[in-house]
Amino acid sequence: MKNIGWIKDPLTASDSFTIKSGLSGGVYFIDGISSSISATPTLLPDALSYIAPEITRTSDTVDVKIDLTIYLKFSSNTLSSDGYLLMTIPDDVVYDMGEDLTVTLLTNNSASIATVKALYSSGAINTLRFNSVCSASGCAVDSLLNIKVEWVKNPPSQTTVTTGITMASYTSAGYLIDQGTTATVENLFSALEIAPVSNVIIDPENPSANADTNYDVIFTADTTIPQNSYVVITAPTSITVSTANSGGAAAFDTCSNIFASTVTIACSIGSSGGAVTVKVTGLFPSATNTGQFGVKIGLFKNPSTTGDTGTFKIQIFSPSDNPIAGKDVDTPVTIVDPVSTCDSNCLTCSGTATSCDSCKSPSDIPFLQDDTCVSACSNGYYLQDKTCYKCHHSC
Repeated sequence: MKNIGWIKDPLTASDSFTIKSGLSGGVYFIDGISSSISATPTLLPDALSYIAPEITRTSDTVDVKIDLTIYLKFSSNTLSSDGYLLMTIPDDVVYDMGEDLTVTLLTNNSASIATVKALYSSGAINTLRFNSVCSASGCAVDSLLNIKVEWVKNPPSQTTVTTGITMASYTSAGYLIDQGTTATVENLFSALEIAPVSNVIIDPENPSANADTNYDVIFTADTTIPQNSYVVITAPTSITVSTANSGGAAAFDTCSNIFASTVTIACSIGSSGGAVTVKVTGLFPSATNTGQFGVKIGLFKNPSTTGDTGTFKIQIFSPSDNPIAGKDVDTPVTIVDPVSTCDSNCLTCSGTATSCDSCKSPSDIPFLQDDTCVSACSNGYYLQDKTCYKCHHSC
C-alpha cells in the first residue's frame, strides 16, 4: 500500500476500513472487523514549512496598523494553480480593521492574491484563505512563497498567546496536502508595547502652596482607544485630596470633561504606594476614540512648601483591565508662594504678580495662554473655555 498525496480533513466517524478473512478459494467468510480510520502523527502532512523569520509584523505597539509578511517553503509536495492556502491564527493575535485586505505575493512581482477572511467574535482574524497563489504550472517542491498582508492591526491591549499560527495547503476539492505551524506567538513576535501618551499638561488652577484647587489633566494617546476604556492618574505623594470637598477627602467636588462638557465622566479616588490615584471612567464613549482628552479634577490640596512636585503618571486601560497607553509625566508641577496683589491684566495670579491663573473678562485680553492674558491664541494653540491650549503634535 502507498499513502496518497493528500488526506481528507477532518476524518469523520463514518470513514472505516473493513478487513475480512476467508479460505483460499474466497468462498467462505470466516471473520472480519470494521473500525474508524485514525491517522497516526507520522502520517499527518507536515511538509509545508515556515522559513526564518517565519512571520514578521511592522510594529509591536498595541492597536496600530501593521503589515504581516509570511515566509513559506513547499518541502515535499506541490500545490496546483487551483489549490489554496489556509492560514489559521489564534484569537487575539491579529485584528481586522473593517477594510478589504491587500494581499500580495512578493515572490511573484507583487501579484495580488484573492483572500477570504473569517473572524472571531472578538474581531480578531481566525482564518485567511489565499487563493491562486501558484502559477499555471503550480508551486513546485522546494519553491518559496513570501506573502504580504496589509490592513490588519495589532490587538487593542497586551496579550500572551502560547500557541502557533498554522498554514495548510489544500486541493481545490478541499483535501489537505501539507501543513506547518510557527513557534508560539509569544516567541514568534516581540512583546507588545503600550502606546505612548504625549502632549501632557498638568495645570493647577491655583499653584500656590497649601491651596485647595482643581487640576486640569490634558493628554493625547497615540493610538485608538476602545469604548469604555478608563484612565488612571497617579499624583505625586505630596499632593493629596482636599478636605475642603463637600464630602471631605472621600470624593471630589469637580470631575468634568474639559473638551466635551456634555459627556458625563466619573472620578473615583484610590491609592497606590501612598499616592492618590484617580480612576476616570466615561471619557471614551465612542466605539473608537482618538485625539486629545482632558479632565478637570478637584479639589486637591497642594503641598505646603514651594518648589517642584514629584511626577504624575497617566495610564489608560481597556475595559478588561489591560494596559493600552501610559506615561510617567516628566514635567512636575511647580508650587509657588501666594501673591496678594496681581498685575492689572490678571484676574488671579500666583508666584508673581504677572503670572496669571485667569484673565479679566470682559477685557481686550481675556484669554489665558501660558500664564499670560492675550487677545487671541497664537499659532499652534487653540481656544477652549477662555484658555489657549497647545495643538496636537501632528497638526
